[in-house]
Amino acid sequence: MRLMPMDIVRYLHRYLTPRFGTVVLALVGFVVAPNAWAEDFTIRKANVELIDQVYYLNASIDYRFPGKVLEALHKGVPLIIRIDIEVVRSRKYIWDESVASLSQRYRLAYQPLTEQYQVVNLNSGAHQSYTSFPEAVSELGDIKELPVIDRKLLFDQEEYKVRLQAGLEIEKLPVPMQFLAYVTPDWHLNSNSYTAPFP
Repeated sequence: MRLMPMDIVRYLHRYLTPRFGTVVLALVGFVVAPNAWAEDFTIRKANVELIDQVYYLNASIDYRFPGKVLEALHKGVPLIIRIDIEVVRSRKYIWDESVASLSQRYRLAYQPLTEQYQVVNLNSGAHQSYTSFPEAVSELGDIKELPVIDRKLLFDQEEYKVRLQAGLEIEKLPVPMQFLAYVTPDWHLNSNSYTAPFP
């Protein structure tokens, strides 16, 4: 999920002429500082619980948005946030085995006519409106009982854990904004990777 310089290279190759892209790419090296990929989303905690033979994920995520991103939001640009979730089986002598993966996606938008913030679950279609930005972001970061995997798909006597990471999907921004977002550190919003054991 984390956007790296190679993503910028691909974008330049696709959308810009080779000559102009080379010049811009050279400038990117000076503009993008080493800490440009800093974490602005933070997964505070996460746990897995078993309910009626289905494992559910609960998590708490803090979302911090730089001023430029908030400005775009209030001008009508919706933000798409994706949470990548992976179930892995722990193994002692070789790398962990991936068992299942899914992505949970949300759209955060501002409605100027009603002066409300709308959070839409793009997986289920459920949506909710809020009168304040802090309230919307707080609810967005509160993941409760998200179904992850059926118990019958896992082996007894094996250890499993879930990994999750959240980030802003730059490729879902309006096309005219994408290049600017790729080369502007403020738009590279990603969380830490968090691991929680299965009960």
